[in-house]
Parts: sequence; C-alpha cells; structure tokens
Amino acid sequence: MNKALALLMFIYLTAGIQAQTVYYVNASATGSNNGSSWANAFTTIQRALTASFTGDEIWVAKGVYKPSQKDSSFILVSGVTLLGGFDGTETNKNQRNPQTNVTILSGDLAGDDDLADPKINRFDNALHVIQVPADVIGAALDGFTISGGNTEGQTGLNDNRRGGGILAYGTIDINNCIFRHNYGYFGGAFYPRGTNSGFNLTNCRFSGNIGDLGGAMYILTPRGGTIDNCRFEFNKSTLSGSAVYMQQSPISLTNSMFSDNEMTGNTNAGGAVYITESTAILENVDFLGNIVSGTSGIRGGALFVVSSNAEIKGCNFTNNRATNSGGAVHVAGVGATTKFSDCMFTGNSAAFGGAITNYNSSTNPSTFLKVEYDRCVFEGNTAGTSGGAISNGFRTNCRITNSIFDGNTARFGGACFAQNDTTEVYFSDCEFNSNQATSSGGAMSTNAGIRTTILKSIFEGNTANIGGALNISEDTLDRALLTLSQSRFNFNSATMQGGAVNMQNADGLITNNLFINNFIIEGTGAGGAFSINCVNGDNTNVKMVNNTLALNEGPVGSGISLFNDDMTPTKVQLLNNILHHPGNNSLDVEAGNPEFESLGGNLALDNSTALSQSSDQKGKDALFVDTGSDNYQLTSGSPCINKGLASPDAPKVDLLGKNRDAIPDVGAYEFQGPINTRDESAASLWSVWASESAGMLILTMQSGFTGEFTARVTDAEGRTLQTQRLNKSSEKQRFEWQMPEICNGVYYMTIQSEGYSSSKPFIF
Repeated sequence: MNKALALLMFIYLTAGIQAQTVYYVNASATGSNNGSSWANAFTTIQRALTASFTGDEIWVAKGVYKPSQKDSSFILVSGVTLLGGFDGTETNKNQRNPQTNVTILSGDLAGDDDLADPKINRFDNALHVIQVPADVIGAALDGFTISGGNTEGQTGLNDNRRGGGILAYGTIDINNCIFRHNYGYFGGAFYPRGTNSGFNLTNCRFSGNIGDLGGAMYILTPRGGTIDNCRFEFNKSTLSGSAVYMQQSPISLTNSMFSDNEMTGNTNAGGAVYITESTAILENVDFLGNIVSGTSGIRGGALFVVSSNAEIKGCNFTNNRATNSGGAVHVAGVGATTKFSDCMFTGNSAAFGGAITNYNSSTNPSTFLKVEYDRCVFEGNTAGTSGGAISNGFRTNCRITNSIFDGNTARFGGACFAQNDTTEVYFSDCEFNSNQATSSGGAMSTNAGIRTTILKSIFEGNTANIGGALNISEDTLDRALLTLSQSRFNFNSATMQGGAVNMQNADGLITNNLFINNFIIEGTGAGGAFSINCVNGDNTNVKMVNNTLALNEGPVGSGISLFNDDMTPTKVQLLNNILHHPGNNSLDVEAGNPEFESLGGNLALDNSTALSQSSDQKGKDALFVDTGSDNYQLTSGSPCINKGLASPDAPKVDLLGKNRDAIPDVGAYEFQGPINTRDESAASLWSVWASESAGMLILTMQSGFTGEFTARVTDAEGRTLQTQRLNKSSEKQRFEWQMPEICNGVYYMTIQSEGYSSSKPFIF
C-alpha cells in the first residue's frame, strides 16, 4: 500500500470517529460552556441538542433540567442519544448509574407542583417536557426521570392537550427512564402520535401520572411500537386507560407489570390498559390490583379490549376490580378475535363477570364478538350478580378449551354465565371444581336461549340452590340447546333441584357422560343428577344416550326427575343408559304429565316402569369395577357388555375416547378388557358369513370350548331377528341354518355361553 492511499484511509477513518461526538451537560459546570468535556460542559440540554447531529451522544450529569419557558420543550434530534445518570467524572458511558445520579427533565418551571395531584399548580408548567418532531428518526433517551409535564384540559386545542411528558411525532427509543407526576388530557406521560411516529420502551417505569384518556400513555400510530420490561403503577384516568390507551396501533407489550392503577370517572373503562381497533400482543404481563371505581358503566378493571385482534399470552390478572363488569377484563366490539392463552385470573371481582365479561357492542344482529381462551386458570373470582369468572352476552361466540375454573362465586353461574338468545358458548377439556352460585348454576348458568356445548370436561364439588353444576334455561324463543358429551359430574349438589344439572324449557343431547355421587341437600328437592322442567308451553325434548348415572341422591328421582305443567309437552328419551341408585328410584315425575320414553338398551338397578323395551334390563347390577374408588368401568361379567343398541344415535367412542364395538355396551364406558371365558382364545376363533343365494347363515368355530351356547342375530338397531340354541361337541365345528327373510345390509351375530359373550358383523 502506498503512502498516499494509507493517508487517505486514515483521514476517512478518523473523520468517521470524529463525527460521533460526545457532548457533556452539567448544570453545575463553571468552565467555558462549550460541551467539550465535563469541566467545560453545557449547562443546558437544549444547547447540546442544538449542537448535535446524527450519531452524536449527549451525556447529562445528575440534577434537574427544565425547558426555558412554558411554551418551549426539549426538542430531540434524529439519531442523537441522550444519556442521563452521570456524576460528572465518567470517561465511559458504562460507568454511569441513573439510580444514584438521578437526572430529571422537569416541566415544573416554578417548582411548586403538588405531587399528590398533578393537576394542582400546573398552569405555569411547560407544555410537554420533550417533543419529537415528525422528521426525527431514531432519537434515543436513556437514564432520565421525566416529571412535571403538563397539557391543557379537554378544551385545549390540538397538541396543547397531548402528551404531558413527551409528545412524539417522530421515532424514539426510550430506555431506563422514569415517568412520574405528569399530566396530559391525552397521555399524561407519553403520547406517540401520527403516521411517522414509532417507539420502543424498555426498562421504564411510569408512576403517579394522570390523564383523562391514557393516564401514562396514549398511543395513536400506525407504525406501532414495543413496550418491554416496564412497570406502570399508581397512574390514574377519569375516562379510559388509566395506564395505557391504544388506538388503531400495532403494539407489542411484554414482560411488564401494571399495578394499582385506577380509573375514577363514571363512564368508559380500562383500569390499566384500553385497546381499541388495534392489533396487540400482550405476553408475560402481570396486572395486579387495578381498579375502575366509578358509579356506572365501569368496565374492565385491568384491561378493556374493543374491536381489536389481540393475543394475550402468559399474563396474570390478580385482585383487579370493576364496579360494573369485567373485574379483570372486558372484551367488546366486533370484526376481530381476542385470544387468551396460558393466562391466570385470581381474586378479581365485579358485579358481572368477576374476571371477564365478553359483551358484543354491535347493533348488527348478524355480527358476533369472538373470544377464545386456551389453557387458562380462573381461581377465586367473584361476581355480585352473574359469572363469577366469565360472563358472556349480546351475540358473543365464546370458545374455552383446556382451562380450569376453581372456587369462583356469583349469584348466577358461579364460574360462567351466558345471556341473550344469540350468544353461543363452547367448552372442551375444562375442569370446574368447587364453584358456587347462591341462586343457580354452581359452575355454569345460561338463560334466554343459549347454545351451550360442553365436551370432555369435569365438574366436581360445585354447588348452587338450583343446578349444582349446570343450570340451562330458556325464555320464549325455544332456542336453548345443551350438547353435553364425554364429561364427568361428581359430588355436585343443589339445595332444591338438579344436584348436577337443572334444565328449564331447554332441549338437550346428553351423550357418553358419567354422573356419580351428585345430590340434593334439602329433604324435599328433586333430581339427584338431573332435574328437567318445562312450563308455559315451551316444548322440551332431551335425549340421553350411553350415560352412566350412579349413586346420586334426591328425594324425588335420584337419577332424573321431570316436571311440567298441563300445556307443555315434555319428553326425555333414554338409550343405552345405566341407572344405578341402590334403594332409590332412578326415574321420577315430580309433577305434571311429562314422559320418559325408552329407546331400548338401558339397564337399571331398580324396576322402573319407564324402561319398557324388551332390550331394557331391570333389577340388575351393572357390576362396576370399584365404586369406592369412583371406577365405574365394567367388569368382565357385567350384563351391560354388548347389550346396548347399535342406533345411529349411539356414539362411536366411549367416555374415554375408545372405539365402541359394533354392538355397543350400555353406559358411558365400553368394556376393553378380556371377556371371562372357559377358553380365552374362543373370542377370536369363530367366524360368520351369509350365503345370499342359499339363504343360509354359516357359523364356524375352532377352539377347545365344548358345550351349549346361544347364537343371536340382530339388526343395526339392536332388534333381535333370530336366536339359535346350539351345542359344540368337537374342536372344530360348522353350523348352518336358514336365514329369516331380511333386506340386504349389515347385521350382527352374538354368541354367548356362561361367562362368555362375543359379537361380529356380517353382510347379507
């Protein structure tokens, strides 16, 4: 390399280094005031900003720095970083300590602010401590306390009421800063606004700020921003969003905490955060002790979400409170989906929806509010009226999966409540434990025509006056429908009726469920497991298929009780159910003329006259594995095995999701173990086929079994078509006999002997 080229490269490199200038600011400096060193530091920040260019840094020593007058602010510069927290001797920025060397940017020009109320003595304060103009890109602020910012109130014009601490139309990164005791009608501490605005907030703290909308922050920027590892505490608002108000902005809020923020006005909502028409991600955020404390229309103690695509993941909501609805969260609006996953709701309270309310705010009857919950836990939440954990209404479509509801309380729906005819709720793989309602629905209560779907869920130890676990009711539209499948109800109780479930004027399809040990507390109640009632001419039809009801207790109907008035048809259809209530009636009519209709394949320990089909079995023990340990699966000798009817209504799987045989067992469980037989290989060593041309049925057996057995032919509905009593006398034997006159289709043969039963299909 020649000397000329080397010289040019040296000049180029040193020019680049020199372009990244460090300016020093120290209010106590007594030198030449040119910012070149700590000794000659600028004494004001604005002089350093005026001298700076992109890439420069401004180091600010501890002390209090103020704009020069009310209508001036610190105006940030593109690409310039302001660093606070120096003691005035450092040679490396990593030596600074903002906690020890507190560096304050203050709008309190007269020094007379009342820290208990940021609205007092503020007329003389600076309008915005800091401003970021729209043409500023990549300004940065690190290690400062911003306080005493102020704006005009509701009657102020334009920016005069926006952003007491910082008003940003450009982009800014803010790290390791404290915002306290600022006021702004919109955004007490910070207001990023406009199409050019964007921001990143990291490791910041917002405390004691006040704003009518957005006590700490008001965000309105299509570029959006990020908030990470920040804390918002003791901020207040009179309208909405006591800490943060987000409007039409994409926001990521992570690893942060909102505690003891309060909304004090009488309308609107959002004790900590208000999100409207935005796309928001909230992850690993804690909401603790936030409050909306007005007297009416107060919603969302911690969070209010309206018409926003929001994902709320891994967040904790603890001891938040709202006067009206949504102790922790209120979700409203349409045209978007709000999703909660892996969240915890504990000890929240409100009049409606102790933890959450999901209320559609649209007047369009075809538009639903969509809300989803997955892997969430609701524990110890309280509602004064309805929905101890969650209340849904006004055309809400709510889907809850893999979640736990434990110890929640309300008057109606200890854990969950739903109202209005167009609302739909769906639960799958959920647990409801020890929830309580003083009126109806210990775990869940619905009214006014709700479509309720519950799958693979557990209800245990819930209690209410009516409907220990569930209360499902209708008003006048005849729309209410309960679809209940593969769920377990254990030790739920009611004072008056429906130890597990009470249904009022509602239809239902109840399939593959286990109801055990549910009971009525009072001596005059009805329906140890189920109470089904119908009045005022609203027809009720409930179909129960392959359920097991055992050891429930009720003065009238330990299993199921029915009630109707003279003008209301009421029918409960029973197919393939086990009814096992020693010493008690499984099926009873409380009053009126309702109808139990057997569709066949049922087994009862008592001699219920309602079980009138030839395939019903009465006065028989189902032979469960061990009721003492709540194991209600079938033993190998159970009379329920292969005694159900293969109806189209019969489920293809059992309570545990195991495939059922072509001829299903009675009750919630399909027997899966080996059948007790003198020759265990006999179950697989036989075959059957039909010769359509000869009209013959051929049965071949090859096993060590010998002796008498029965071969029974049934159709797909379980109706017996032919029975043969046969004798097997050799190891391999063939039997033939004439078929009855039947149509082409699928049929079943069951062979039975003492302690042995096996079924197989054949085609004719």
